[in-house]
Amino acid sequence: GEGGVIHHYGTFVAAANMEDADGSSSSSTCPPFHVGQAGVTLEIDAASRRLHARLHSAGHALDVAVLQLGLQLRPTKGYHFQDAPYVEYLGKLPPEAGTADEVTMALTEKMKTLIEADIASEVQLTSKVDAAKLLLGGEEDVAHFAEEAQVRLVSVGGNVCPCGGTHVKSTGELGVVEVTKIKTKKNVT
Repeated sequence: GEGGVIHHYGTFVAAANMEDADGSSSSSTCPPFHVGQAGVTLEIDAASRRLHARLHSAGHALDVAVLQLGLQLRPTKGYHFQDAPYVEYLGKLPPEAGTADEVTMALTEKMKTLIEADIASEVQLTSKVDAAKLLLGGEEDVAHFAEEAQVRLVSVGGNVCPCGGTHVKSTGELGVVEVTKIKTKKNVT
């Protein structure tokens, strides 16, 4: 945010056995602090954050694998949560790519190669105009940004895209990634 302020948005829930200022323990409803109060601490669940960074970054790496296989699909939506992560692409698998099962295996192998290559992730801020020059989709990929916006570009595995998410430092941190199925409905894969 402006002036280097980091804004965290969420919902505060009741926390049992909170320690009061006098050191005594009590149940409390959140937030256990007041606007402007000094000494408020925010803790991040590091293991959960790493897991979500891996899931999110795996989606970016999958985009690279799709490009490397020449599948000519454009990523449009990603769901990067533990219950059933996926990436949606505009377009259909080209017939010459093989069956969905063959493409599934080929993508899993490409992911393995990207992970073994341990490619460093990169993050940069740039203008909307300069971002459009770096992106495969050009101006279409940044159309939703204000003209004066700074665009955060991320590369995981070598494909640059606008993204505000949390990412791994390199593809080697992804661990094992397996593509389990591909389905196409209308013009979405």
